[in-house]
Amino acid sequence: MIELYAPAKLNLYLDVINKRLDGYHDIISVMQTVGLYDVIYLEAAEKIKLECPGLDLPPESNLAYKAAKLLLEYANKDKGAAIKIDKHIPLGAGLGGGSSDAASVLTGLNQLWELGLNNHELMQLGEKLGADVPFFIIGGTCLAEGIGTNITPLPNLCNVWFVLVYPKINISTEWVYENVKFELTNQTKTVKIMLDGLKDTDVVTVSKGCYNRLEDVTIKAYPQVKTIKDELMDAGCLAALMSGSGSCVFGITGSREEAERVACKLKGGNKDIFVVRSEERNKHTCFLPYGQGGQEYSG
Repeated sequence: MIELYAPAKLNLYLDVINKRLDGYHDIISVMQTVGLYDVIYLEAAEKIKLECPGLDLPPESNLAYKAAKLLLEYANKDKGAAIKIDKHIPLGAGLGGGSSDAASVLTGLNQLWELGLNNHELMQLGEKLGADVPFFIIGGTCLAEGIGTNITPLPNLCNVWFVLVYPKINISTEWVYENVKFELTNQTKTVKIMLDGLKDTDVVTVSKGCYNRLEDVTIKAYPQVKTIKDELMDAGCLAALMSGSGSCVFGITGSREEAERVACKLKGGNKDIFVVRSEERNKHTCFLPYGQGGQEYSG
């Protein structure tokens, strides 16, 4: 059996450039994997089957199942696998859990089935599943361009702590992108600020460079997102931003102790709070939801 840890991601910077003729949007984003994981178990079997307790979704509709089928067709092998996913990443939160699961299944089955595919080949397969999947093949800190599939690794954002607040609202990514009004949305920051901060390993500059163009759309429909941003800043975060299309909001802090202090101030209400660290490429340390024992485990 292979045990994998599929990380969540944060969009430290996200600008939507335009809508393409094919219906997709061109973006510029700085993406960061963090230590909140779905745990995936893979085991050889006669056919592909998937179990995901608590997720009300037919297996055939799950990106992880689709990833396994796609890899099997590509490899043209007579293989199978039993896939079990223990979900920790909230759904519809802008944290990329489904895409991360798919990327981990591609990577894990490549190992289980001894296919010998490299990351470039896996990323090309991942593009067929979703725009975020190629990023999760690499992980760490990356620049994503085009529809999100053109990935450039950046200097790892090391030992930065985040407080994630999920208001238990499932938001449709498609709905948010369809409602972006380019003529009404003014970009306030360029990605250069963020890139300079990463280059100099300066968390203050990184915090100043945080930006998400989709906030305008989501906050109008879900004002709770703005409330959470304000609460994070009032609690002492260096920056607070919605991840992806929402609804999860994250705050950046300078240490684990600061992150835990912020989390304590925000406890209560109908929301989940996570204290997590930035994940470097090929690092796997997971922190379970704040207030649920704080258990830590590694992969």
